[in-house]
Amino acid sequence: PGKTPPDPARRSGPPGLKLVARLGPGTPPLTSGVRWEVAAEGGKTASPPLYAGSAPPALLKLPKGRYRVVARLGAATSTRSVTVDDVATTILDVSLDAGILRLATLSARGGRPLQHVFYSVARRPSPTAPPDQTVAMTHEATPVLHLPAGSYVITVEHGIARSQHSMTVLPGSIAEMAITLNMGEIKLSASPAEGQPPLDNVQFVVLEDDPEQADGLRILTRTAANRPLLALPAGTYTVMARWGEAEARVRVSVLPGQTVERTIVLRAARLTLQSRLPGRTATAALPLVWQLQRLDTPERPRLRTTAAQPVLHVAAGRYRLVSQLGGHNARITRDIEIAPGQPRTIVVEHQAGIVTLALAATDQGPSLVGAYWEITTPDGRLIARSARHEPRFVLAAGTYRVTAERQARRHEAQLTVTAGEIKTVVVVAR
Repeated sequence: PGKTPPDPARRSGPPGLKLVARLGPGTPPLTSGVRWEVAAEGGKTASPPLYAGSAPPALLKLPKGRYRVVARLGAATSTRSVTVDDVATTILDVSLDAGILRLATLSARGGRPLQHVFYSVARRPSPTAPPDQTVAMTHEATPVLHLPAGSYVITVEHGIARSQHSMTVLPGSIAEMAITLNMGEIKLSASPAEGQPPLDNVQFVVLEDDPEQADGLRILTRTAANRPLLALPAGTYTVMARWGEAEARVRVSVLPGQTVERTIVLRAARLTLQSRLPGRTATAALPLVWQLQRLDTPERPRLRTTAAQPVLHVAAGRYRLVSQLGGHNARITRDIEIAPGQPRTIVVEHQAGIVTLALAATDQGPSLVGAYWEITTPDGRLIARSARHEPRFVLAAGTYRVTAERQARRHEAQLTVTAGEIKTVVVVAR
C-alpha cells in the first residue's frame, strides 16, 4: 500500500494554528477585513470563542484538539473544522468564495459620485429568480462590498429616484459598478414679493404629470425644509410653494447632472390681527372669532380662526375681515387690502363692554342661584340667553332689556352698556 499523503494543513514549525483567508482559490491572501472566531469543538454545548477578532497573531497558540473556525468578510462567511496537534504548525487556508464590488452612483455620465445615496443588495437563488434575501445595506456614497459568489439585485435610491441592477459576483473577482441615475437637482426658495429675501416655514410640493388624476398631476414629494435641495429624475415638474394660506405654482425643468435654482414669488404678506376694547390693551381672555374672505376670488374658502392675536400668511388681494368678540352682537366687519411683501397689523377696536349679571334680593344681598337670563333689545330682538350663575356677556355698546326668571317669577331691568367698560349689574328680585 502507498503512504498516506501528508496533511496539507501542516508544516514544520512550532505547534499552533495559522489562519489564512482568500477571496477564492489561487487568489492572494487577504491582509485585513476578515473577522475570525475560533472555538473548541466536540462539547455538548457551544464553547465560547478562544479567539475573536480581525487581527489574529501570526501563530495562534492552542491546546491539541478539534476546533471550529469561522471567517467573515462582509456578507461572506466560511465555517471550517480543523485539528490542531502539539507537534507542528497547522495552517488553515480558507477560500471564502467571495468577490469585491465597488459601487458609485452618478447623476449623469461622467459626473461625480452622488452623496446621500442608499444601497441595498439582495441575493438571488439563481440568475432568473427573484431576490429572496437582503445581504447588505449602506448609506456610503462609494461603498466597497464583500459578497459571496452568486447573483444579486442592487437597488440604489437617491431622493425619490430609484434604480435596480443585476450583478453576478464570481469567486475572487474585484468589480466596479457605476450606476447612472439620469437625474438633476432643484434648489427651491420662496419670497413674498419680487426682490425680497427668501421666507422660512414654506412647504414645497413637487408634482409630476399624471393623466389619470383629476387635475392631471400627482404628488411626487413634499418638504418643509428651508431652501431645500431636491434630487429628481430628469424631466419637467410642477412645483408648488405654500406659505400659510398663500400659494404659487411654477413649472421647472430638471436636467441630468445639473442643479437648477428657483425662487417662487408668492405675492403674499404677513397679516397680524389684534382686537381690543376702548381704553384697554387687548381682549385675549375673551372668546374671539376671526373670519377672512377673499373678495376678488370669492371661490376661495373662508379662513376662520379663534386665536386671540393670529398671525396669518395670505395672498395679496382684497379681503373682508370679520371680528366677533364674544358670542353675541359685538361684531365688526372691515374690508382690507393686502399688498405683496408688505406686512400689515390690523387692530380692531370693538365698541363693546363686558357685563356680569347677578340676581339678588337686595342691592347688597348675596347672589341668588337658579335664574334663567335673557337679554333683548328695546324692540324685543333676542341677543343672548344663559342659565349660568352670574353669567358674563360681551355686548355692543347700547341699551338692552334684561330679564331674570326664577321660581316662576320674572324680574326685569334696563341695561346700558358703554364701550370699554367692565361691570357687574345686580337685578333686584322684588
